Amino acid sequence: MSSLKKAQRVVGLFFFGLFLLSIFISESLISATYQDYETMLFKDARKAKKSADSIEAVVYSPTQYEKAQEYYNNAYADYQKGKEAEKFKDEIKMAEVYFLKAVETSKLFITHLSECVQARNKFLKVAMFVDDKNAVQDIEDRVKDVGKILEDGKLNKALQESKEVIQEIRELELVALKNKILSDTWELLGKADDMKVEKFAPQTLSRAQQLADKAENILKNNQYDTTMATKTATEAEYEVNHAIHLAKQIQQIDKDDKSLESILLQTEAYLKSIALTVDIEPRFDKEYTQTVTEINTVIDQLKKDKNSLELKLQDANEQLSVMKSQVGDLESRKKALSQLLEQQKIRREQFAKVEGLFTPEEAKILRDGNNVIIRLLAISFPSGKSIIQSNYFGLLSKVIKAIQVYPDCDIIIEGHTDSRGSDKMNQQLSTDRANAVKDYLIANSDLVASRLNSVGYGETKPIANNDTQEGREKNRRIDVIIIPAED
Repeated sequence: MSSLKKAQRVVGLFFFGLFLLSIFISESLISATYQDYETMLFKDARKAKKSADSIEAVVYSPTQYEKAQEYYNNAYADYQKGKEAEKFKDEIKMAEVYFLKAVETSKLFITHLSECVQARNKFLKVAMFVDDKNAVQDIEDRVKDVGKILEDGKLNKALQESKEVIQEIRELELVALKNKILSDTWELLGKADDMKVEKFAPQTLSRAQQLADKAENILKNNQYDTTMATKTATEAEYEVNHAIHLAKQIQQIDKDDKSLESILLQTEAYLKSIALTVDIEPRFDKEYTQTVTEINTVIDQLKKDKNSLELKLQDANEQLSVMKSQVGDLESRKKALSQLLEQQKIRREQFAKVEGLFTPEEAKILRDGNNVIIRLLAISFPSGKSIIQSNYFGLLSKVIKAIQVYPDCDIIIEGHTDSRGSDKMNQQLSTDRANAVKDYLIANSDLVASRLNSVGYGETKPIANNDTQEGREKNRRIDVIIIPAED
């Protein structure tokens, strides 16, 4: 091929490439122009729709929103068919108008029917736990019905109707919360029923059922008290599993044809292993209570020793902190250490003085940092009441003397109950009892009232197992917390 032909071929290919490029650019420009044209046509309607969607107008103003969407869909369908804008621009405008109307009605709904909105929002968070999905949709439809009444300008009627809807929402929400919190408990109870657990461990299973019922009643009385309901349901699940375990053990004993003697001997072996751990040689020729009491006495002493060691460690850490300090020279640090040792000595003497005021049966004296806790073991109140009986006046006089050991201290009086009764009742009862003790201390001493505060914690801060009588007695208590003035 000659050089001329090669050159002609190259030139031809070049111009052909330019031709293809021009076509591509033209199509891109046309496409871009088409997109810009679409944006321009639907800009205002889409902006109004975005506002409506952000405020859930489809629920709170359903008719207006539906009309707006219908106008919008029709206009967009005409646009995609290539029709001239003149033929559907009115529909675009109507879409915008109805979206904006839906926004205004929704704002009215949210402002004047806020309780209904809040009830719906809370329900939607747990709606997944409702088995009947048609019931969930019915709730949404009922809210939409209220929105339709509002669209007609009938605010009073909408308010009246919303009250019924709120009640329906809360009833279904309660179902959802029960399913969420208690479904595992109910499943375990069903399993226990299938296993005939009641035949072998009726007391434990009954306790589980009572706890499940209590959790359900907590929700019934205050369906937003989910923390306590969940805690109670968890306790119920434990007791069901406990009952199932006991039933299996009892069935195995029957199967192995064990005698009562062998079972008691096995129990003694377990108790002996615990006793030997704390250096007690148990004797089983009398009631087990003697051995249990001895074990508890040792454990209490170990707790006391542990508390004493922790206080000594705290003092030692304070001393070490002073000596490691980079502030001042060695002499100033020695002086600071000497002052600290004197303060620690005073604290120990004050603590010992308070301990000496009470017998072990009257109160347990604890330290929490520099704070002193007087846990009144001996005081009790009539059932369901906050009246201080006269036989406890002497004990409270000792509390006054203990407080006077710490000049310018602040005092917090805490009331606590066991888990029996409703949460609301326990909370109020613990508060009333704490207030009664505070009022007594103020009335019978020269303590400055502003230094004393009282608070009730109900059943929320147990120190023992509520499943036993002994544990419940420990949990029903008054704690007097002394907060010494800064050194």
